[in-house]
Amino acid sequence: MKKILKFIVLLAILLSMNVLNAQERVYKDKVILKQGSILIGSITDYTPGEQLSMELRTGNQITVLDNQIKKVIMYSGQEATEKEIVAIPLKVKRIFNETQVSLLTSVSGSGVSIAHNVMYQQYPWLAVGAGVGLDNYYTAPGREVFPLFANVKFNLTNGRSAPYVGVKAGYGFSFKNEAENITTATGGYMANPYFGIRVGSRGLMVNIFSGLKFQKADYIITSPWETRTEDILFRRLELGFSVMF
Repeated sequence: MKKILKFIVLLAILLSMNVLNAQERVYKDKVILKQGSILIGSITDYTPGEQLSMELRTGNQITVLDNQIKKVIMYSGQEATEKEIVAIPLKVKRIFNETQVSLLTSVSGSGVSIAHNVMYQQYPWLAVGAGVGLDNYYTAPGREVFPLFANVKFNLTNGRSAPYVGVKAGYGFSFKNEAENITTATGGYMANPYFGIRVGSRGLMVNIFSGLKFQKADYIITSPWETRTEDILFRRLELGFSVMF
């Protein structure tokens, strides 16, 4: 129970950083309509030839038909540049939260993983951050691993949707579970190269990804019949999806 509470506390700390993100949100995109009105806010979605959605400073969401728009002035994070909008680039100089769920699979066993990342989008092509997770490499109880990790992600293009590659590296913590005869548990280093595609660039975005996950862990199993040491390097193929906001 204590280890679950520790995980919840860490996850709550990371989620609370989203409050800072909301405070720093920039409402400087401009939409100039053909009839002369100017809308100022944050563009959340755009479908060329159809419509554009914008969040105003008041928090209200509005939708404008594309044939009503004369010009769009995008805010890049430093200065606004005028251009006809083709695709909405990912905002930079801001914090993104990403919550993910994935399947960990191999011929020796399968499990699931959940994680939360807090990423700072420094440039359109580069995001850096950190995260915390809960990994179960196979269904045996008491074998959960709680990784803390750094995360670096590279976007290969800049637009409404983009492929990306990245790597996570950190340390996974394991805990003894005497109810399952695990009298000693030691975690170890974790590495997780991955690639995927992001769908969307404003508002709620979705990532579909795959990667390889490596995790070191050691266990001592003590029962009335034997004492056994398990020295394990988990190797798993990871398949999953995440939401980013």
